[in-house]
Amino acid sequence: MIIITKEVHNAFITTIIKYAEDSKINIYDLLRKLISDINWILLPNGLKLLTEDGNILLPKEAYNRHIKNKYGYFTFCNKGCHKKGNIIDWFSYLEKSKEWNNWNNITWYDMLIYLLFIQTNCHHKGHFNSSKLCNSSNSFYDFFYKSKNGFNPMRYWDSNFKGNQYIKIREPTKKPIYLAEWWIEVFNRDKIKLLLFSDLSPSLPNLKYRKTTGWTILNKDRLPFMGIINIIRAINNIPLLDSDYVFGRFIEKQTQKEYRFTIDDNIYYNNIDNIDNIDNIDNTVILLVQCFISSFSFGLWFSKFIKK
Repeated sequence: MIIITKEVHNAFITTIIKYAEDSKINIYDLLRKLISDINWILLPNGLKLLTEDGNILLPKEAYNRHIKNKYGYFTFCNKGCHKKGNIIDWFSYLEKSKEWNNWNNITWYDMLIYLLFIQTNCHHKGHFNSSKLCNSSNSFYDFFYKSKNGFNPMRYWDSNFKGNQYIKIREPTKKPIYLAEWWIEVFNRDKIKLLLFSDLSPSLPNLKYRKTTGWTILNKDRLPFMGIINIIRAINNIPLLDSDYVFGRFIEKQTQKEYRFTIDDNIYYNNIDNIDNIDNIDNTVILLVQCFISSFSFGLWFSKFIKK
């Protein structure tokens, strides 16, 4: 079971802000890059972060081996297009954070699901599919870390909304307060519904009936591959995702667009030829993944006609 503490929340928010500022990266772009990095790390044919006994290395163990030059896979983070926004540099910010006391038991899946949660709540300002609140460090800080402002997740749809069992409002306060406790409560309430990914084609009217505070934007937000989602679902005792046509098609398109998601002045490299063997992953593996997802998606589509 994934457990997020106030210290984890605060460390995530403050280090993402600091790293984005130092690297001159848009916060939303950085979030998507971190999700993409972890996605490829956890892929069965990805970086193969294994201990001597065959178990997957925890993030702290992988980071410690990297900085001691005992593990070489993360050297891709030092290459041109990956210098801006990468998982190892972010880990170095976490390690230095005053909020980050102990991450011995934090797993890749803990990190991934909380980054996904933050990503789904980046669309609350501007148009419903925008990431406007990530354009400013102060805005992101005020929204996720410390503020006296209230927050009504349903303001687009119902200005008089008072909250229900799924979505709660946050009342304004006279003085700024730390928001970690409120966001963790929202996460614990939302995470099961979040992992169902039932909002992959959101529209402004339909989001009125959602059961999570945030939502996912199709072809914009980053999502893990289906196998990784199923591991997280299993950890949370949710039935596995095995026949979702929309999700399969979305992941197929995402795979075709990226070999590995990169940041370079807000330009995303979509051509494998531009990557220059950054992490020794065989291109054949990527093509096999694409073929499998394409075949799986076609099978789901064709099965609808057979049933009829």
